[in-house]
Amino acid sequence: MTNQTTNRNPNPRVNGLAVASLVLGIVWLMWVGSILALVFGYIARNQIDRSSGAETGRGMAVAGVVLGWVGVGTLVLIVTLMISGVFTMPDMPMMNRPDAGGEFSSNGERIFRTATNDSGETIGYEQGPGTGAPI
Repeated sequence: MTNQTTNRNPNPRVNGLAVASLVLGIVWLMWVGSILALVFGYIARNQIDRSSGAETGRGMAVAGVVLGWVGVGTLVLIVTLMISGVFTMPDMPMMNRPDAGGEFSSNGERIFRTATNDSGETIGYEQGPGTGAPI
């Protein structure tokens, strides 16, 4: 009695797109990699399924697709949070704002925010040894 296997190809090769999908899913490259991981992963899965055992790497392709969807989902979440205002820019210094020169609660706040005196002249400073000293 001989034991025969039904494997048609004893040395299947790894699908290159499956490897690329996994790598791009890990290294997301500003979300472009996530999208490419999805594309390559789905193509690789189809190629592997149609290869009749000549190609392997279906697990890598599936992992690339999963990581790709995680990346795309993260992008959608961040964009949604930015649009909703959760991520806001910190208050800009008054001297960089177009409405500078508005109301200040004190002379010290005006000096701090705009670096100008009460006549509008810029308050300079000289850099001393290790410290800045007002002129």
